[in-house]
Amino acid sequence: MKTKTFLSSLLLVMFAIQINAQEKPKEEFKPSGKLWGLAFGDFYNKIGGDTIINFGESEFAKTKKSQTSISLRRIYLGYDYGISQNFTAHLLFEASDGILTAGGDRTSLIKSCNLEWKNFLPKHTLYIGQVGTTSFSLAEKTWAYRSVEKVFGDARKLLPSNDLGIRISSLFKLETEGKNKVGYHVMWATGKGSKPEDNNLEKAYAGFDASLLDAKVLLALNYDYEDQLYIPTGGSKHVLKSIRSLEGFIAYQHKLFTVGVEYVSQTQKNQVIDTTGFIATGKNKDTLDYKPMGLSIFARGTILKDKLYAFARYDIYNKGYQKGYKMPSIATYYNEGFLTVGLDYTPTNNVHFIPNIWMNSYTDMRAKPSSYDATKASDRAKYYERKSDMVVRLTFYYVFK
Repeated sequence: MKTKTFLSSLLLVMFAIQINAQEKPKEEFKPSGKLWGLAFGDFYNKIGGDTIINFGESEFAKTKKSQTSISLRRIYLGYDYGISQNFTAHLLFEASDGILTAGGDRTSLIKSCNLEWKNFLPKHTLYIGQVGTTSFSLAEKTWAYRSVEKVFGDARKLLPSNDLGIRISSLFKLETEGKNKVGYHVMWATGKGSKPEDNNLEKAYAGFDASLLDAKVLLALNYDYEDQLYIPTGGSKHVLKSIRSLEGFIAYQHKLFTVGVEYVSQTQKNQVIDTTGFIATGKNKDTLDYKPMGLSIFARGTILKDKLYAFARYDIYNKGYQKGYKMPSIATYYNEGFLTVGLDYTPTNNVHFIPNIWMNSYTDMRAKPSSYDATKASDRAKYYERKSDMVVRLTFYYVFK
């Protein structure tokens, strides 16, 4: 893979430069560690939703209508250890109601485990191990309500949050005074996320971000590429396909409010089967690309400083449906919309109570048959007007460190 060769060469050059500028230990530095964590969950009631079908990847897509319960959506326990002036080790465990043992009890997984080398080169930091990808990190930081919902690319599983590999990040100030900065990131990884490697294929990441106009304007552009193996319909040999993802983000920050827009598109090569070609020739043409994309718009602002805030967000998710074609799954026949609005009450630092409304809507892009009976499973397999999932929640979020 050309990307792997390029990144390997880049690392060798950087190590050669660094060998002449090794870190000089400072007597005053004392190795030390810090334990920290956070948790968030919901007391919720699903007041709207479909009672016939419940597929989907959104948070409450598979939750039964009228269900009232409490959940722990995320628990983090992390430890950061400063080995020396420029070296820090990071370890982070994740648990939730979605990470379970075979017996159904909550358990945990390794979210990140990496070594950070500051000033690997001037103004450059190197990470090696299980590390964040930066694919949507600026969008998530600016949205600031991961406890309510993931940012679009993460929520729709189009962009990965972490991967096993090597990442180089840099940050440059544009002037000696002020907050204007630019940075870039490159990463080579396995493409398996938090799972161990099981093939010889890799994934490459590249990104750029900037804070301008005294950090009032934020910009980010991220791209990733990976090869994957698959068996085409009617075939017997594995062949390569590729997945390319692009994320763009822009935001404006005022002392009283923030607005942001995130755009994500993806091209999954050879994922859509041309059933029209099968009808005409008796052979499927596995040459069509699947191209999901989406747009997320959010705003948040201060009502009472340090005590009460408000937020709202709306996402549009276009699954890239193509008429007459067999899509990758039944969920991809539906475009989706997402809406959340809420308040954030902070009685003390690092404690938040967030009453909010969470809603995900569905639009079947297939044409409704002229003779249609929604009570028949055979008709629902061709077209179905799925009702929106609507949930009222009291989200709780706290940090301990």
